[in-house]
Amino acid sequence: MFLFRKPVRSFLLGLLALSVFACQKDLAVDNLTPVGTSINVQNLVTLAETPIVLGYFPSWSETWVSAATISQSKLASLPSTVTHVFLAFAKPNLTYVKGSFNLAETGIEVPYDGNTLKLTVAAAKAKGIKVLLSVGGETYWHDASAYNIDYQQIKDLVDDIGFAGIDWDFEPNGSFQDIGNATNTARFIEFFNQSRALMPRSAGYLMACAPAGCGALGGLNNDDAASPYAYSNRNVVTGETDQYLYAFTDALHSIGLFGYSSTGHMIPVFNAVGSKIDIVAYQGYNIGAAPRRSLMYDSYAYYANIHGFKIAAGIHVGNEPWGPYYTFTIEKTQELAQYIKSGGAHSRQNKGDGIMMWQLFSVSTTNAAQNGVYYANIISEVFNGTVVATTPATPIVNQTTVTLGAAITGSVSATGSLLILKDGVQTATRAVSTGNWTYTPTATGSFSFKLSVNNVASAASQAVTVAPVIGSGSGNCGYAVYNPALSYPTAGTKVFYNGKIYESKWWINVGEIPDFTNQWGAWRFLQNCAGGDTGTTAPTAPTVAQTTVTLGAAITGSVSATGSLLILKDGVQVGTQAVSTGNWSYTPTVTGSFTFKLSVNGVASTPSLAVSVTPVGGNNGCGYVTYNPALTYPIAGTRVYHNGKIYQSKWWINVGEAPNDADQWGAWKFIQLCP
Repeated sequence: MFLFRKPVRSFLLGLLALSVFACQKDLAVDNLTPVGTSINVQNLVTLAETPIVLGYFPSWSETWVSAATISQSKLASLPSTVTHVFLAFAKPNLTYVKGSFNLAETGIEVPYDGNTLKLTVAAAKAKGIKVLLSVGGETYWHDASAYNIDYQQIKDLVDDIGFAGIDWDFEPNGSFQDIGNATNTARFIEFFNQSRALMPRSAGYLMACAPAGCGALGGLNNDDAASPYAYSNRNVVTGETDQYLYAFTDALHSIGLFGYSSTGHMIPVFNAVGSKIDIVAYQGYNIGAAPRRSLMYDSYAYYANIHGFKIAAGIHVGNEPWGPYYTFTIEKTQELAQYIKSGGAHSRQNKGDGIMMWQLFSVSTTNAAQNGVYYANIISEVFNGTVVATTPATPIVNQTTVTLGAAITGSVSATGSLLILKDGVQTATRAVSTGNWTYTPTATGSFSFKLSVNNVASAASQAVTVAPVIGSGSGNCGYAVYNPALSYPTAGTKVFYNGKIYESKWWINVGEIPDFTNQWGAWRFLQNCAGGDTGTTAPTAPTVAQTTVTLGAAITGSVSATGSLLILKDGVQVGTQAVSTGNWSYTPTVTGSFTFKLSVNGVASTPSLAVSVTPVGGNNGCGYVTYNPALTYPIAGTRVYHNGKIYQSKWWINVGEAPNDADQWGAWKFIQLCP
């Protein structure tokens, strides 16, 4: 398959796993290797076996830093369990002048200049993280001008910033629907021919792509009769009939993976340029409800063994935009990682395959404390540990009740990870050694603990009730005082600081102090707090007047006392608003199940009845509610219709911040046209 030049040819032919070496892009081992290049084979073997833990890093999610504060950058702060990063996204038709470090016409949306980006990439590289520039994405392929590509300018940007290479994220017209036609197949092949000619493997450049999850299965438009996953084998491979071939949302059958228009779109690409690709990070999400996720990996593994690339199986952290039809829980992700580690159906163990995440800062659907970085740590544990069948003993806890801010203590019988569950949902994890442990909660509720050893978890411990501080006269309104030495992993945690109550928006690191003047910070100001609590009785739960509303319609109800209305989506608090005794109204901006609590002097009621918020039907706004300038949009990822287009919020959006696709630094990201 590959031509190796002397003096290493005869030695390498004696190695068992040539394809492992061929897919390591930054090592000169393919037919682009200059004559006389020396190769350290021992290093080749070690690097080739390192599993990929890859995450997309949305450039618009980066924090502002200067050259003096690079360590505070989200990119620079990533843990070394992440091996590869795709920085998203650059325009395919970007304009860049070498040496300028001017990102204005590149499509990259970091909140600083190119010189600073170079420093953050270098900081990540120092941890062993390879940062690739992701080109295209869902947004940047919407018109013919996208294909006016100056490959030299892309290379100049890669070289100036210090990227390890590029990822071709090709989604013509913002989807995979037409990616397999002749025109787009030719384009995809051209991307690799042109960019590889300028950025050869021998010079250390990595080339990757992020195709559809069904791209290596045989389909009606693209097929490979020699593949065990040919279209004609669909019934044998799945054991299912064609009755379910187009049942994409059926969670019991997987034959639907053979029924998409994009099925097989990578087959002609692999035939033409497969040996020029180093990493195929297929998008194993937004692909319906098919439960057999290993099928996608195996179909790509067949071609990986032929062409020598590595595979990163794509998972989605949080809700899929067009679903959710399949939820990648921690447990399902661990199962997939273990399957990949074992080599799957094509014996690819120790060949460096891994997992890709969209994206590092998305939050789990089932647990608000688990984001992509958390997933990366768990995935790395699977790849680098040994899964054993023995279930560890349940942790011992020494208390049944503690006051908020006091420590819970206990002991474990083995070294591993202490899984921390709040109200039955895992919110955090920490390393523990055999013997005693301690944990100081930052929120009230019922806490229990599990011990995980080699990714096998024990049963839950007995529950510990964490009660609010009531009537202590400490002036903290019933909430624990902010502690700069603690991290706050659970979104929605409330703390007292300098006479005010704040609520965490996401996972908060040590030393991220609440700041009333910083509306973009990690803490959201809720209220002033002049004194202690006035009573111990929990208020009556709010009443709601509806059980179902359409997205954009108001939910109404009443409360029995003046206080704060706590707004919960799918059981996780997403907002709060002041209310007085009597009627209240709240207009949701996303679908889901909403409940409400009333908090008076820091003591919250039980939840109200649930209200189901359903999508807008028909073609009005392509199924999305029309943007309302009188509303705030507190949840990142909310989609709205505005002036014939669909936009998605990047972060909390204030009243009057209207979508504007001409403003790449704005709060809204353009998604697609909506006629």
